[in-house]
Amino acid sequence: MSEERIDHPPHYTSHPSGVECVEIAEHMSFNLGNALKYVWRMGLKGEGTRLEDVKKALWYVEREAKVCDAGLDHHIIQPGAGGDIAWDLAKKVVLAAPVTLSGIFLQILLDPDSEDLREMNAILKLSIACLESSTGQDAQARLAELLEQGLNARNRRT
Repeated sequence: MSEERIDHPPHYTSHPSGVECVEIAEHMSFNLGNALKYVWRMGLKGEGTRLEDVKKALWYVEREAKVCDAGLDHHIIQPGAGGDIAWDLAKKVVLAAPVTLSGIFLQILLDPDSEDLREMNAILKLSIACLESSTGQDAQARLAELLEQGLNARNRRT
């Protein structure tokens, strides 16, 4: 296996923004960084991995919610305190591909006033339902439509 596939695998470097997943995830809590990783690479590791990736992301978001509910320390990307680079990269990802699961995930985390974990949990659960009820191109089209509707609803609220 080449060093390039180890250091910069295509399922993490193929985002239209040119940003690599790790550049943002390393500035997040363990759970949120892993959730981002799974929505980022959704379906890019082979046919049939989309649903599994979304379910894994949901698992990590639910774990992060437990951390928050227990009052333990966690962090979400915010400007300042060393997070400026990650903040700028996250904004670049959102601008390059807002209607993707990773784009919406980052929009939620960039909005400190939102009930971010509950909102991400709901979006992931809807994505799972969509992927479970469809296959192939139909699932991809339905998921894109669902994300577009969610993004439009979110924009109307803010």
